[in-house]
Amino acid sequence: MNFQNKSTTILLAAVTVLILSVVISPGEGGFIIYLFRGLVFICVIWAFILFITSKKKNYSGNLMDNERKQVDSPKNSEIDNELQDRYKYLLRSIFNTIRSINPDYQGAVYIIDYDNHGFALQSATSNEFLEFVPHDQEILKTILKHKEVQVLQYQKNRDGWTQLFSEKTWRGSECILGIRIVNKDVSVGCLLMTVDHFSKTQERDREILFNLGDLLSLGIAKIEKIEELLTDNNYQDRILDLLDTVDIFSDEEVLYDSIKTLCYSLFSYDKFTISMVDPSNNLPSVKFVDGIKEDVNTGDTFSLDFSLHGKVIKEGINLRSRYWENDYPGIGRFRKDENFNINFSAVLIVPILMKGIAIGSIALERLTSRSYSSSDERLMEHLAFTVGHFLSWQGEYRKMHDSAIHDGLTGLLNHRAFMNRFDDEVKRAIRFQQKHVLVVLDLDKFKRINDTHGHLYGDYVIKQVADILQNSVRNIDVVARYGGEEYMIILVDTDQTNSLAVTQRIVNNIEEFKFSRNGVDEKITISAGMAEFPKDSDNIKILIEKADKAMYRAKKLGGNKVEVYK
Repeated sequence: MNFQNKSTTILLAAVTVLILSVVISPGEGGFIIYLFRGLVFICVIWAFILFITSKKKNYSGNLMDNERKQVDSPKNSEIDNELQDRYKYLLRSIFNTIRSINPDYQGAVYIIDYDNHGFALQSATSNEFLEFVPHDQEILKTILKHKEVQVLQYQKNRDGWTQLFSEKTWRGSECILGIRIVNKDVSVGCLLMTVDHFSKTQERDREILFNLGDLLSLGIAKIEKIEELLTDNNYQDRILDLLDTVDIFSDEEVLYDSIKTLCYSLFSYDKFTISMVDPSNNLPSVKFVDGIKEDVNTGDTFSLDFSLHGKVIKEGINLRSRYWENDYPGIGRFRKDENFNINFSAVLIVPILMKGIAIGSIALERLTSRSYSSSDERLMEHLAFTVGHFLSWQGEYRKMHDSAIHDGLTGLLNHRAFMNRFDDEVKRAIRFQQKHVLVVLDLDKFKRINDTHGHLYGDYVIKQVADILQNSVRNIDVVARYGGEEYMIILVDTDQTNSLAVTQRIVNNIEEFKFSRNGVDEKITISAGMAEFPKDSDNIKILIEKADKAMYRAKKLGGNKVEVYK
C-alpha cells in the first residue's frame, strides 16, 4: 500500500469513529465520552492534514509512479544522448576546422568545473592535455580574463605549462593560442590551439580561433536552450525532429520547409510566412509561404515601415493580436496601402534574432478572430530563438570552413583543400570514366616584381592573376593557389586537345593584362604545363610531377607559353 492509500484509510477510519462517538449519548459515559470525542476530533484533523499533504507531494514533492515512469523513460535517455551527441559533434567540427587550418595544431576545450574547483577537459586532439587542472591554473585564468585571443609561449609560462600538460620534455619553442568560451555573458571555459613552434602561428589563425570561440559559445548556448525546451515533451520531440532534418550545410529551403512542417503540426493557420532581411538593401524578403498566397508570395519584398510584418523585424518584438487592424491602425500587413481583399484577423509574428538583432520573422495568420494563446507565443518564440541560433551557428561555421580551405589573399582554394578536391575529382572520374586535365601555372620572373615594387605590389599581381584564372574557366573547373606564385587548375571532364586552347587563352590574357596600382604599371607573363588523367597517370602525385615538368620546360623555352607533358 502506498503513502496516499494509507492516509486515505486513516482519514476514513477517523471519520467513522467520530460518527460513532457522536451517536453515543454523553449520559452513558459522562466526562469520558466528551474526552473521547475531543481526541477523535483531533485525530480527524490530523488525518485530514495528512491526506492533503500526501496529495501535494504527488505534484510538487515525490513523483507518482506513473509520472516517475515518464521522467525515467527510455525516451528521455535518448534525448540526453542526443544532446551529448550534438555537443560531441560540435567539438569534433571545431577540431576538424583547427586541423584544416594547420595540421601541426592540437586543440582542446576546457570547461569550468565548479563542483571540483577547476577545469575539466571536454575533448582534445592529443592525450598530452590533463583531464583536470586546478582553478588557479595561470594560463587558463589569463585566457578567461580577456576577450581577445591570447598567445602564450612556453618560455614565459613554464609553471602553468606543467599544470596543463602531462609530463614530457619541452623544447622551449611551444606556444598556446587561447580564446575564452562565453555563455550568457559569463566566461565558462577555454578553447586552446597548441603548436610546437611559435613561428608557425599566423595572424589569420588568431582571427579564426576568435571566431571558433564565438562559434563554440553559440553552439553551447544553442544546446543549452534546446535542453530547456525539452521540458515540454510534445515540443521537444518536434524541435528535435526539426534539427534532425537540417545540418550545418543544409540549404535554406530545407530549413524553411522543416520549420513549416513543425508549425503545421503545432498550430492552426491560414497563412504561414517566413521573411528574412536582405543585408544588401535592408529590405525584408518573403522566403517561404504556406497557405494563402494570393496576397504575398515567395520572393516579394516589403518595407520595414508602416507594415505589421516589418514592425516585428524593425523593433525586434513579438506581435500577438486577435484583431490586428484595431490594435495597429494606420499600417498594413505588408504595405501601408494594400488591398488584397483578404481579411486576416488573428496574427502571431515573432522575430528571428541573431546576436540580439532581428534578421527576419516567422508569422502565423488566421482569417478568424480565434486568437493565438500565450502558450502559442512562447512556443513560437522558442522556435524563432532556435532558428536564429542555428542560422548564426551555420553562418559562423561556413565562414570558418571557407576561411580554412581558401587562400587568404586570392580567395582560391589553398594547397590542402585543392589536394582533397583533386582526390574527389579523380574518384568521380574513375566512377564515370571521365578524363581530367591538370594545369600547373607559375608566374615568370616574379621575383623582379617584388624586388622592384615591393611585396604589396606583388600581392596585388598574385590576386589579379587569380581573378583572371577564375574568370577564364568554367564553374565546374577547380582553381587553386598552390603556393607562392604557383597556381593549379583541374579542367574537369575534358582532354588535352580541348584544354590546350583554354590554357593558351589564359596565358594570353595574363600577357595582355595591364597591371596598374598606385600609378605603377607592369606587365607579366606566366608559364603553364599540362598532364592528362588517366592517360599520363592515374596517380595524383605523379600527375602533378608530370604537369610540373611540362611547366618548367615552358620556362626553359622562354616562358609565356604552354607545354603538354610528353
